[in-house]
Amino acid sequence: MSHNLAPSSLRAPLSIAVLIICFSCAPEVTTTVITGSWKDPQEKTYKNFLVAALVKNLPARSSVEGEISRNLTLERVSAAKSYDVLGHSEKLETADEKRAAVEKIRSLGYDAIIAITLLRQEEESRYVEGTSSYTPASVGVGTGYYDPLNIASAGAGNYGAFGIYYMDAATPYNSPGYYVKDKIYFVQCNLYDLQTGKLVWSAQSETFQSENLAATSRDFGIAMVRALKEANLIYRK
Repeated sequence: MSHNLAPSSLRAPLSIAVLIICFSCAPEVTTTVITGSWKDPQEKTYKNFLVAALVKNLPARSSVEGEISRNLTLERVSAAKSYDVLGHSEKLETADEKRAAVEKIRSLGYDAIIAITLLRQEEESRYVEGTSSYTPASVGVGTGYYDPLNIASAGAGNYGAFGIYYMDAATPYNSPGYYVKDKIYFVQCNLYDLQTGKLVWSAQSETFQSENLAATSRDFGIAMVRALKEANLIYRK
């Protein structure tokens, strides 16, 4: 019976260590807020989208296009990344090259194109307050286990003696405060009808990010597809 107390005492620090590791590995929280939107009064839905992030940074382009495309397919419509269709180039396109790109897109059967542009980017600092908590620590007195028949004794060898354990088992742990730099992206998302070339929907958003492109793109993709869905622009079977 005495041997059952030691493992539970040892498991507590291990459990807390696992929790600390899990929380430290959790993805950073990002938030996308739609700050304004406009929709053409026409009632039309689309089921074959091409997603084009008009940015020079290839990883950013691929990540944003991929997340919006993935979320559109979850709505049971077709979606493709412009990178897969048109490739990537950082040079300024000529008028002829733009026309050729549009004709290629139309020839592949897409009925709408989503164009994402970065309007501007800002950076701000915020202070993260420190924390104070308690964690189990080694008792450090003796090497034996608690003897239930010798409760009155609190000398060396009585690992579980309440007086000793209570005084040594809780150790304060302080985490100092620190500053982090957050990036804020101001983004515009336009939806064009490829049959007419008309702009049929536009939204602007603010996305707050802390150095994590994947999490930012994921959050942005969810928010934009949700907005398209609420505007009744995604085809329903």
